[in-house]
Amino acid sequence: MNNAAWTVRLYTRSAAPRDIAELHRRTVERLDRLAEDGSVESIEFEVWGDLIPTGEDRTGSRRAYDEVVDWAEESGYSLAPGFERRETGTIVSEDTRSVVSVPLLCLVIYDGDGIEAVFPCSDGQRTYTVEDGLVGLERRTDTASAAGWGIDRPGGEAVLPDRYT
Repeated sequence: MNNAAWTVRLYTRSAAPRDIAELHRRTVERLDRLAEDGSVESIEFEVWGDLIPTGEDRTGSRRAYDEVVDWAEESGYSLAPGFERRETGTIVSEDTRSVVSVPLLCLVIYDGDGIEAVFPCSDGQRTYTVEDGLVGLERRTDTASAAGWGIDRPGGEAVLPDRYT
């Protein structure tokens, strides 16, 4: 499958601080350019809650979170530190519930078979950011798992996890 068959979905946290607005705008502009030049087939934008309950029905944000968790488990990646599971309570009750705090931005790349890559993610030694995913999309000419793309970093370091070489 070629990269033009990719669908890219950008998730934005609903309770994002104001200073994320410029980063979000620049990210959307870059994604729009990728769609305009045919590098990706389509782009979707989603807003999800800042906290996703882990014990409720799997609809909406919870379903999207479960999909990226499945990808991470199958691919050998971690979603930490971008996604953080914790217990939370209220001031009116001693009861707590398990929730997941989501990153301000999350880039998910889909191919015809499902999720190709998720940013942010970690391979245990390095965290791959949304910026890494965007750079990878802008530079790709063939398919491979996005976290394995050779992404130039400051200082000339290239990111090439062994599992994708």
